[in-house]
Amino acid sequence: MNFNLKDLFNIFKSQFSIKDVENEFNNSVTFEFFGDEPSALAVAEILMPENEEVNINHFPTSSSECSRITNSTFSLFFTDTAIMDIDGISKVLRSIPINLRKKVIFCVKGEAEPIQVENVNSLFSKMAMKKPIWYKTESNFCEKLIKYLGRNVFSAARLYPGLRDSLSDSLIFNISRDNAGIALVSSIPAEAPIIGPVAGLFAVPGETVILTANQIRLAMRIAAIYGAEIDFFARMAELWPILAGAFGWKTFARTVCGFIPVAGPAIKASIAFGGSYVVGTAAKKYYRDKKLLTTKELKDIYSFAKRQFFDKILHSDFIKKMFGRRKKH
Repeated sequence: MNFNLKDLFNIFKSQFSIKDVENEFNNSVTFEFFGDEPSALAVAEILMPENEEVNINHFPTSSSECSRITNSTFSLFFTDTAIMDIDGISKVLRSIPINLRKKVIFCVKGEAEPIQVENVNSLFSKMAMKKPIWYKTESNFCEKLIKYLGRNVFSAARLYPGLRDSLSDSLIFNISRDNAGIALVSSIPAEAPIIGPVAGLFAVPGETVILTANQIRLAMRIAAIYGAEIDFFARMAELWPILAGAFGWKTFARTVCGFIPVAGPAIKASIAFGGSYVVGTAAKKYYRDKKLLTTKELKDIYSFAKRQFFDKILHSDFIKKMFGRRKKH
């Protein structure tokens, strides 16, 4: 199946629009830092652009002091498990006006007993506030923060470099998993006796459009995360070698599934996962490091992705029940 840039644009706009991607990056997201200075600075060094000055504010102890957080989208309050007692933290929370509480994210470093986590989380829920981020090291803080930011995460990552890799990795895995699920479900009719081969033929065109559109959106999101303009034709021209390779894998998947009964859908899903993973990883490498991957590097990433599929996706209870015991590949 041969594609050109116009074909790609038509496939993309059948599922999404450029405005969809632009809207994800339209918000102006800013952070302010409060509380424990060493903890806040350690995280800020990861999050912030190089050479940008960071101010660490004290915890507010009155409503009037909370005026400092009104100019930020999110206020990160840093502390540790040692001082997260209910009485002390209640005093801080009560000083925050109700209209500002949704802006505040408490970031708690250190090991915590389950009962402490449960009690503190319960207090935050009663105060109509986000539950704290409990983290052990700065290295996994960004992974947890992106889950708290919701759709704001795209604009935040564009501004705060420390979020970019974690967000890109999360998108790559999730979109690859979703595409594997689409390929898996679309291949099920082909396994039905008598009508299966005919029904499977009708699943292919729609599946190809959805998988391709998802891959294109993934690549454009990653480009925007690392600061590139949201320009469809410019981005697709840059990534054309990568995308063309991904389409080849989908064609191979359809061919393979015609000859391997029962195992076919799982293999097809693994190829959809691997092809999408390659697109995302190669886009990340290009926009972060300004480097196109070699054919060998792309093949190595694809092999790694397929192992990820069989280790992490095919292990799920749902897949086990559908296909029986996992086979070695």
